[in-house]
Amino acid sequence: MLGFLVKNSSAEVLLSDGFESGLGNWSLSDPAIHWQSGDFAHTGNYSHKVQDIGSLGEIATYNFTSPSNKKIYLSFWWLLDGATDTGGKLGRFVAGGTNAQFEIWWTNESHSIVVHHYDTTEEFPECNVGVSRVHYANVDIFDNNWHHFETFIEYNTPGVNDGVLRVWVDRPESASFGDSAYLKVNDNDVRFINTGVCELYYSVLRLPTNLDARMQPGYLYYDDVELADELPSLDVTPPSAPVGLNII
Repeated sequence: MLGFLVKNSSAEVLLSDGFESGLGNWSLSDPAIHWQSGDFAHTGNYSHKVQDIGSLGEIATYNFTSPSNKKIYLSFWWLLDGATDTGGKLGRFVAGGTNAQFEIWWTNESHSIVVHHYDTTEEFPECNVGVSRVHYANVDIFDNNWHHFETFIEYNTPGVNDGVLRVWVDRPESASFGDSAYLKVNDNDVRFINTGVCELYYSVLRLPTNLDARMQPGYLYYDDVELADELPSLDVTPPSAPVGLNII
């Protein structure tokens, strides 16, 4: 476990895992292709290594209680090693017992990051979440370097267009979450909308999901996974004390 990025005293910390103590926080679909690895680490000595075999066995699941304030912040670092230029899924939120999901993809067309949330509504037609897709271009993720993904979901009132989905890729830790240079979503265009009459909230995190089989052979590394119900409060460096002054 690592010191959590969220320093907001009002935030509820749901998960903070740097994999220094193993993979015990996660339920693994196929333990044979997951490792606590010292090959690469964003911080500390270890990360979570997953072999790409193009199947659901790559899923590592963490179950949590959906925050009562109806907000979710997710942060994680990932590195692709030996991956060919193809597509795949980095992760997913799921609302337990439904088909409501939020998925994180990379694409092979333009090295883009793509997210979308949806509900097929076959099981719960009264909970029609609909579909919302967002595309992010010009993110080179095939360079064997660590990359940072962050998202903040503010749930809408069911049937009301007042939810917001925000995503950042490789935001410097000192940069404001409102800085347009790093904010990858225009929140005037992207809404987290439930058009139905019920409420659905995510309670399952999966990192990764099934990767693209065409990436073989290759490995995906995760580190510093953080989950909370508020955006982090950023460190503000205090101004330097003046020098050369005489106090009289």
